[in-house]
Amino acid sequence: MENREIKIGIFGFGGRGNSLVAPLLSENMGAQITTIIDTDIPRAKFYMQERIEKGDITSEEAAQVRYVGSFTELKKGEVDLLLMTASEKIRTDFMDQAVDTGAHLFIEKGISHHYEGVKKVVAALKRLRPGQQAMMGFNLRYHPTFLEMKQLIESGKLGRILYVHYIERLSQRHGSGFYRRWHRDIHKSGGMLITKSCHDFDAINYFLGKYPQQVFSDQVSLFFGLGGEDARAYCHTCDRTADCAFDVLKLESSRENRLRFRSVFTNKDAVSTDGYTHDACVWRKDTELHDTNTVLFRYPGGVRANYTQVLYSPNESRDVTIFGDRGTIFLREKEPFLEYRDFWNQQIYKIAVKGNTDAHGGADTNMIRALYRLIFHGDQPRGTVRDGVAALCMAEGAYASARQEAWVDVEALTTPLLDLL
Repeated sequence: MENREIKIGIFGFGGRGNSLVAPLLSENMGAQITTIIDTDIPRAKFYMQERIEKGDITSEEAAQVRYVGSFTELKKGEVDLLLMTASEKIRTDFMDQAVDTGAHLFIEKGISHHYEGVKKVVAALKRLRPGQQAMMGFNLRYHPTFLEMKQLIESGKLGRILYVHYIERLSQRHGSGFYRRWHRDIHKSGGMLITKSCHDFDAINYFLGKYPQQVFSDQVSLFFGLGGEDARAYCHTCDRTADCAFDVLKLESSRENRLRFRSVFTNKDAVSTDGYTHDACVWRKDTELHDTNTVLFRYPGGVRANYTQVLYSPNESRDVTIFGDRGTIFLREKEPFLEYRDFWNQQIYKIAVKGNTDAHGGADTNMIRALYRLIFHGDQPRGTVRDGVAALCMAEGAYASARQEAWVDVEALTTPLLDLL
């Protein structure tokens, strides 16, 4: 990787924002995180201290970071690259101001929290200045296993693609987290099909090299968010934690993590200053999130795809099978190989895949490399704003289908927005 000086700002320094500190700094000696934009500065500083302790950033580098509460406090030319890692709604609300900084933009998925929001984002991005770049943060396109599957598809070993079967299983611990955090408010997150599944919808599009025409969907809650006499407001004020396996502290893996959680969110002198406690009761029914989501897509050329997401699995993985008229490939996200079988089951072999040590198996590192290549050389990334728009429209079409109990023309949602880009 060619090293060039670049000043980086991060807008929204929560879980996703601080997880990118290491990839941003790991291979570019000229990269410097200069600015954190976050409304809860004490919490942002706490997270940065953790990154120092993990060795992701030196104490000397961290000491140079300036913390501000809004875009209005930015100085002209203070950042060359701005990572938009706040919530979907916040990113949408402040996209105009982000574009006006003149910085290159990295937009975490999803591109917005609803269809009207993506119109606002597209309008803002139309004002990008010559040379000002924008990239979508679809890191599955950079995951080593997904990359290997894409190469196999392009090699022709599967022949004509007929069907994609895609299931995402989240563990109870991971899945329940969406019911605890701000994601439970779909007016901020867009719901599971946007805040989480748009990532997977885009992966299907990536494999097929096209966007879908129609969508049919069913969403239901079968485990979390059903209410009942045991539901309370928050874990830290609950009188039933002794009987509840989903008490947030029980799901923490160590005493150290439990103490950390309290010190950040729920103690009287907690680091967080905005009242956010990260421990809403997973049984509360005042949410529109669904824990069981099934979506069917029709693509040009007759290709079909199905996607299923469950939030209460004993373990978690993305399992993807792509069927062709000459062969089939099976992917399990966390295993270091793909399995290929020819059509007559005469050739069966596993293809080794080498990953990395970052939290997403090398995907974040590869994605940030692509981001730097875009900025420094103009190399187009695998994930574009157009792809972000398409994935959002797939989710919106799926929501409409579930309400109407009918197939929805997702192409009619996507095309008008793509025509504006």
